Amino acid sequence: ALKNIFKNQNIIIVSPGPSLEKNISALKRQSSAIVLAVAQALPALTKHGISPDFVFVMDPQDYSHALDDADLTKICLICPDYVSKNFMNKSFKKTYLLMTEVSCLSENIFKSVKSYNLENASSVSVGAVLLSNKLGAAKIALVGQDLSFSEQQYYGDFYDPTRIPNSSNNVAPSKPQEELKYSLPGYYGGTVPTNFQYSVYHKQLQDIA
Repeated sequence: ALKNIFKNQNIIIVSPGPSLEKNISALKRQSSAIVLAVAQALPALTKHGISPDFVFVMDPQDYSHALDDADLTKICLICPDYVSKNFMNKSFKKTYLLMTEVSCLSENIFKSVKSYNLENASSVSVGAVLLSNKLGAAKIALVGQDLSFSEQQYYGDFYDPTRIPNSSNNVAPSKPQEELKYSLPGYYGGTVPTNFQYSVYHKQLQDIA
């Protein structure tokens, strides 16, 4: 069903990086693309009165509080079967369940359904790009996908691991300067500082391209 929806369509993937503030207003004016947001970007979109077509969740942790203020009856959810039940229990317009290589349903009656290998995606944003590509998207644009650090945290200051139940990283975010031992080409030229984790995401996006 998703393949029929995404094939030959332009896709805008929205992530919650600080740069989202620079172009979030442009999302209000576009009507020629499917807007696919990661769940963490929904607070910023909701604040600006923007309702994406789809929300994509890939992580098993429960950060469903990011959806609290959004009208989910207009939005469809895309997720593997192993995400938190609190995402499944939300009032989405429709839920599209992905069969993946680690799906707990992969060995039963659903084994004839096409599965999507998202194991080469270390972040939900990379996973959204990978999935859009596999589903035949014509063009894929990324907004708010920051792979470097600025003085800001996530747009709208959403990111707070202390709100994720049973998280192994259950501490407040801190300045990552001591980890910035890597550099990547800057969008406007030169280089920008980053960490190992973000450099991995960058490599994965390169591989998809």
